[in-house]
Amino acid sequence: MRRNPTIHGIFYELVRTREGVYIVPGRGVTLPNGLVVGKDFEITFATEVNTMLQPGGQLSYKNEPLAKMLQFKIGDWDSPMFQHSTYDKVRKALQEFNDALPFAHADVPAKASVTLT
Repeated sequence: MRRNPTIHGIFYELVRTREGVYIVPGRGVTLPNGLVVGKDFEITFATEVNTMLQPGGQLSYKNEPLAKMLQFKIGDWDSPMFQHSTYDKVRKALQEFNDALPFAHADVPAKASVTLT
């Protein structure tokens, strides 16, 4: 993004809970319902954010949610580092390794035995 979204100059935050990943107002933001994030309530992994988004919840104002669950997996996009040419190089290197593998051998006797004492 060219510009990160803020409220009162404080960045939104991504939080992971048991329910999923949410974008929420950052710590220290005073919400329109008068509550302060991080002071009046905390959002942790165990927090039930869906309940907080319901009318009357901490993350609701005039029946409008003040946070949003992200509907995509974080990390499901390709890194610009991994272009098709990179994949081709890795594929070729792995193919060379696999082709050479049958010629590799260990210096172990063909009939090794183990004696338990």
